[in-house]
Amino acid sequence: MYRLARDLPVDDYDLDLLDEHLCSPDLPDDAMMLTELDGYLAAIAIAPHTILPSEWLPDIWGGQQAGFADMQQANAVYGAIMGLYNDNLRVLFADARSFEPIFDFDTDGSPLIEIWLQGFIRGFTCGPRNGRRCWAATKARRYSACSWRYWATPTELRA
Repeated sequence: MYRLARDLPVDDYDLDLLDEHLCSPDLPDDAMMLTELDGYLAAIAIAPHTILPSEWLPDIWGGQQAGFADMQQANAVYGAIMGLYNDNLRVLFADARSFEPIFDFDTDGSPLIEIWLQGFIRGFTCGPRNGRRCWAATKARRYSACSWRYWATPTELRA
């Protein structure tokens, strides 16, 4: 039996590759960072209707070209993005409380939640109909019911 790409989890290698690409000086200044991308993809995943990747992928690079060196890099980065999206989708609809956002951390060790939320808000308004009715949708209510305070607490303190 074959495993579909959507069933394969994103690993640290994928996230490192994605982070390296998003931090490239060749990308536009308004390209997302990994933390922001995670929030963005979480919002896209819980949208009340399907938003096609062709609608949301360009926003990752600020609406500009992604700037890949070659086709191999493009495939790897797109694969990591879609893997992260599918991971978020799977977790948010199976057990939203177990969702663990990807946060950057400040020098004092506190999570930089604002960056993730910026991405979430960008994703929240993505697509032709999302900004107007997103919170009224069942999926969004389910997501917003999760405790932000729980997410803001470092994993080791939650145990």
